[in-house]
Amino acid sequence: MAYVCQIERAFLVTFLFILTIVNNSTAQGETTPQDTTCPTWYYREDIVPEYFKPGYQTAIFGNNVNVRASPSQTAAVLDVLPIGQPLQVIAFDSTRHTINGRSACWHLVGWSDEKKEQKQGWVWGGYLSLAGGGCKNQVLFLLGCTEVKKSNDNRVIRYVHEIKAIKDFKLIDKIQLPEVTLGEAQMINFSIQSSRGLPDVQNVVLFNWSGAFCGGIQEDFYALWTETNHFQLLPTLKSMGESGFYTQIEQYIFPDETAEVKYKYPLMYLLEKPENKTAILYLKEDSGGDENGASVSISISKLKFVNHVWKK
Repeated sequence: MAYVCQIERAFLVTFLFILTIVNNSTAQGETTPQDTTCPTWYYREDIVPEYFKPGYQTAIFGNNVNVRASPSQTAAVLDVLPIGQPLQVIAFDSTRHTINGRSACWHLVGWSDEKKEQKQGWVWGGYLSLAGGGCKNQVLFLLGCTEVKKSNDNRVIRYVHEIKAIKDFKLIDKIQLPEVTLGEAQMINFSIQSSRGLPDVQNVVLFNWSGAFCGGIQEDFYALWTETNHFQLLPTLKSMGESGFYTQIEQYIFPDETAEVKYKYPLMYLLEKPENKTAILYLKEDSGGDENGASVSISISKLKFVNHVWKK
């Protein structure tokens, strides 16, 4: 289904404003999705940092990671920590160490053992999670960078991330995200949501990054955590735009957002009235304008699950 309109900017803004008022006034009894996001944390300073600042609370991303007496691969092993072990960064050493193309510093970390005794030791930064979280007494979800790929001239750098599901310090499942190419200024967000009204789904895990500048690109990676304790990856969403010139927006509309479709896209909803009981809707909006007027193109369709793969 699709609706495309080309109309003068002043009339378009006025018309959509009137429709929004009408929708808001006729939807007094409707409820919007409640905040069902689980507690999360993520490193806000950098999407793939070489070091984490002291005080950062994270968790072990690797499995059975050696904790050493000093920042060196040849230093004595003090302990071995399981995946998901919570810890806090105390300090870092400026010396970089590279594994799978990923360069990171050694970090002095602290944690509590089974006897609640405080311990310290050195761990390589690539074994620390970039983000994580989960609802109480449920699965712990962790995000980490597992590999960095560089072109021959080092001008193009691609990053490989994984999301892992942990329970009782054991890996249940993991999923590799599509490679991303990052610029100098980036912003990151990580959230763990409820089922969003989807059948056979426990949680929706979202990782997105965006350029911290006008006209930058944003990519959204959605992973569904199913009732069978496995991940399903949705197609990547990409949005970009330059204020006043053009905008391309891609987004998913989950079953618990039916009311929001009316509020955000009143004209499209009145004409299309998309059903959204159990399906995931894919919405794409392209818009542009100049002194002569504005153009808007909005399309909406249902995601398809074919051969165990989600497709737009």
